[in-house]
Amino acid sequence: MKKITISVLVVALCYIATVFYIGNKTETVFQDYIANSDKSSKELYDVSVKLVSYKKSFLSSSAEVEIDVINPPLRADLVEFINLPIKSNFIVNHGPIFFHDQLTFGLAKVDSNIVASEVIANAYLEEFNNYVSGDVVISTSIDFNLSGKIKAKSIIDGIDITSESKNERLAFTPIAIIIETDSNKVDSYKSSLQFKDFTINSDDFYVNVSGVRVDSNIQRMFGGIVPIGVNKGSIDDIMIRSSGLGLQPINLSIKSNTSTSESSSKLLAEGSVNLTLKNSDKFSIPIP
Repeated sequence: MKKITISVLVVALCYIATVFYIGNKTETVFQDYIANSDKSSKELYDVSVKLVSYKKSFLSSSAEVEIDVINPPLRADLVEFINLPIKSNFIVNHGPIFFHDQLTFGLAKVDSNIVASEVIANAYLEEFNNYVSGDVVISTSIDFNLSGKIKAKSIIDGIDITSESKNERLAFTPIAIIIETDSNKVDSYKSSLQFKDFTINSDDFYVNVSGVRVDSNIQRMFGGIVPIGVNKGSIDDIMIRSSGLGLQPINLSIKSNTSTSESSSKLLAEGSVNLTLKNSDKFSIPIP
C-alpha cells in the first residue's frame, strides 16, 4: 500500500511539474505566435496584432489582443463604421492532456470570440440590429501541438439580411477558415476557406453561389510579401438570373489552379481556370 501511495504521489508531482512547465512554455509560444501574426499582417494588410495582457494561472491563462489598422487614411474611413482597435479575449488552456470532446494531447488549446455588436460603431448598431437577426460571432480555436505545429480554425456565423420591403435579401452560411503553420517555419502554411451557400435576391436579380472552397499550400514568402506555393479554388455551382436584362439564366461552375515559384531570384507564376457552363443547351446561340 505504501508503494502504491508513493507511486501515485510521484505521478501526481510529475503531472503538476509538467503542467507548470507547459504553462510557462505556452506563454512564450503564444507571445511568439502573436508577434509573427503582427509581422505578417502588417506586411500584407497594414493591420497590427498586439498582445495587451497575459494573465497566467496553473491550468489556464487569459490574454487580451488588440487588432488595429495602421494605414492612417484607411483607418480614418473605417473608424466611422467599426470600433478600432478591435479587442479579443483569449482563454488559453494548458496541456499536456485535454478532456474536452475526447482525450487529446498538446501544448495548449486557445479559444476566442469576437462579437459583431461590439465591433460595429454605435451610430450604425441600431441599423445593423434591424436588418440582422441575432448577433454575429467570429469564433476562433487554436491548437498548439507539442511538436510545434499550430492549427487555427475560425468560424464566421452565417448572416441573413432582408430589407424592410422584404424584396431584397442577402444571405450566406457560416464561413470556415483553417490555417496550419509550424512555429519553426513561420513563412510556410496551409490554409483552407470554405462555405456552402451565398445568395443575393431582389425583384429583378438573383445570384446563388454554392460549394465554395479555396485551398493554399505555401512553402515560403518571396520578398517577405508574395507567397510561393500552390492555390486551388472551386465553386460547385453559380446560378444567375436577371429579368431586367432579358437574359437566359446562367448556371456554371469554376475550378482554378495557380502556382508561384522562384527561379534565379525571379518570381514565376502560372495557372489555369476551368469554367463549365452547365445549362449551355438552354441557349439559342451556340456556346463555343
